[in-house]
Amino acid sequence: MTIELEFSVETYDAYETPPYSGNGLKVGSFATAEEALACAKKVIDEQLRSSIERGMSAEDAVRSFSAGGEIPMILGKGRIYLQPFQYAEERATEIASILN
Repeated sequence: MTIELEFSVETYDAYETPPYSGNGLKVGSFATAEEALACAKKVIDEQLRSSIERGMSAEDAVRSFSAGGEIPMILGKGRIYLQPFQYAEERATEIASILN
């Protein structure tokens, strides 16, 4: 028996114009919306964490992500939306406080 995966997460370069216009890099496929959303958030968290570990402030990490990060997009049956830049702003300070 094969389980059909209904959602996938792909990333796109933030610096493309218009955004999401190129070929995406597939991150994973998931059976549920919750799993796909968790994956997309993890993609953003990892980019912020990497920037902050390299010495950037939370604000600089968000700016770096917004200017040239890999922006996750959830594709599949039904619409699942994550505002990646807003999520990055919400998480950057929390990640910085954990790392520092």
